[in-house]
Amino acid sequence: MMWRFGWMMVCGLMLTGCATTVSFTPQHFRMDRPEVDARPLRPNIGLGQVNQREVPLQNEVVLKERESDLLGRIGLSLGHGIEFGVAAAGQATRYSLKYQFAGQYAEFSDVGNWSQAISLATERFDSDESTYCAFCSDGESDLWRAKLALYDLAWIIGYRPRAGWLVYGGPYYRFGEARGLWQGYPEAPTLSQKMEADGQIWGTNLATEYRFQAGLGFTLELVYANTRFDGHLPHQSTQNHSETFLNMVVDFRY
Repeated sequence: MMWRFGWMMVCGLMLTGCATTVSFTPQHFRMDRPEVDARPLRPNIGLGQVNQREVPLQNEVVLKERESDLLGRIGLSLGHGIEFGVAAAGQATRYSLKYQFAGQYAEFSDVGNWSQAISLATERFDSDESTYCAFCSDGESDLWRAKLALYDLAWIIGYRPRAGWLVYGGPYYRFGEARGLWQGYPEAPTLSQKMEADGQIWGTNLATEYRFQAGLGFTLELVYANTRFDGHLPHQSTQNHSETFLNMVVDFRY
């Protein structure tokens, strides 16, 4: 009995003193063109590379180096200027709905066309961290586990300066919450506590698309993002940082 109590004390000290960081990695890619195919059930598929940075929910933690993720996405026109899309990068998945309310549709667009659209999206991200636990049945235990839900609103403006080229971008605003549990060790339930962190991301993007023959296109994008998230514990203050991200995608439109 004494050895078990001793292990609990050691693990409790390790948990409270360790350098584990509660963090999330929201994706900062946009690359959502304002021109939508007027015809229903017209798919488009894209593969690319996007930059992101992990967001720690503790003020004393230094931001990690920027990392890259592969991006996969698919869109489907629903007719009348509406398009549904799904995109995934890293551990995040984004679902979006876009409506073009001004300008020529994609299949009729010509040089000099100004287009506008609005989009609504939601992004989901799961995050956790485990540690070695000598007396646990599976050899490890979760230090924390949480989920991030972001909701996204964007205004997209585009212009065609010459044949094959489309320049677009605009402001966006994202807000959401992280909810989870700081679990500690199974044999030390008093260390467990709920985690709650609200946050918002606002910014703007500028993208250039060149459309080759046979529906193939390439897009290069620069995104500015200001990220604010509360600390996951009551005594921790809000995290706030701004930076830019460079993203790219190759896509095929049927």
